[in-house]
Amino acid sequence: MLELIQDNALRMQRVIDAMPDSPQSHELRNALVPILTAVQAMREPTHAPPDVKIHVLVVDDNCAAARALQIALRLLGCEVDIAHDAAEAIAVAEQHPPTVALLDLELAGGDGCELAARLRERAPIGLIAITGSSNDLDRERTREAGFAHHLVKPVDLALLHRTIVSLAGDPAAPDHST
Repeated sequence: MLELIQDNALRMQRVIDAMPDSPQSHELRNALVPILTAVQAMREPTHAPPDVKIHVLVVDDNCAAARALQIALRLLGCEVDIAHDAAEAIAVAEQHPPTVALLDLELAGGDGCELAARLRERAPIGLIAITGSSNDLDRERTREAGFAHHLVKPVDLALLHRTIVSLAGDPAAPDHST
């Protein structure tokens, strides 16, 4: 099955690479990279123990990025919901409480750190910031907001999956080394 997924993803990549340079081709490329990375990560022994159900909430106002992460994490065995703003994230979390949330810091209609506080009020949850910012100020801000990890886009999917599995075992265990 992995070979079939990988073959199809590689075919899609060849088609996209043959397309003229455009915003659409860039968006398609960005959506495909996590899928190829997920197939590679599936070959690594980073899966959660079978008795651990990991429900991930991905919150990103970039629809293509959120969907690509959803597809990749589902291939890795996670149950994944997506939301594109803070209000939608709260509504989704109320319907399907997540074990771990991946939050972009700059959301339309809200701030990822404020959303993190609102999610933590409801239930214990592992928080991972996924952002384009690697500056020390944002890292400090996420640490203060209770994020266990601060990952910079583009995210290494194998590292992300290991981090999710780790947080699923103990959502309150921060590790600010990432």
